[in-house]
Amino acid sequence: MSVYTIVFSPTGGTKKVGDCLGRVFGPEIQEIDLTNPAAEFSSFLLGSKDICVVSVPSFGGRVPAPAAARLAELKANGAKACISCMRCVSICPAQARTLNKLLLAGASQKLKKVCSEPKKNELFLS
Repeated sequence: MSVYTIVFSPTGGTKKVGDCLGRVFGPEIQEIDLTNPAAEFSSFLLGSKDICVVSVPSFGGRVPAPAAARLAELKANGAKACISCMRCVSICPAQARTLNKLLLAGASQKLKKVCSEPKKNELFLS
């Protein structure tokens, strides 16, 4: 079993989080840097017992297109994968993740007004 961090991090912030999570699974981590456009991603072969921590930023709720394209080139060798995001709740064929529909409806109603228009980014320093 190997532990991989698969990271797309143009500014380094996402990499820090991925490295932190990867170290939970073992001291020796192999990194696959999706930020590097020169890498041959199809040459990586992951095993069914490998642990992969995939870290990519989200812009407007979407994964950057280069990250998604490079991630798709990796060979999983039969390994099962699951990405934890709200989108997977609604499309997961195994229905591995579920939400209480009543709580989801209530939360959606409360967020409707505040999420009805785009907000500008704010920077908070402490």
